[in-house]
Amino acid sequence: MSYGTVQAPAAVEHVVAQQPLTDAVVRALNPDLIVADLRKNIATIGYPITVT
Repeated sequence: MSYGTVQAPAAVEHVVAQQPLTDAVVRALNPDLIVADLRKNIATIGYPITVT
């Protein structure tokens, strides 16, 4: 991954639109993570997630 380069524009658009996070979106942005890995941080900021 190269900083300053958008690797997954659809995933970025998904987040900017504040659509609920899914594992697919999180993995598009960082293949090493899933929603469960970020659940505490996501809850802290109140970002919507898809419950699985």
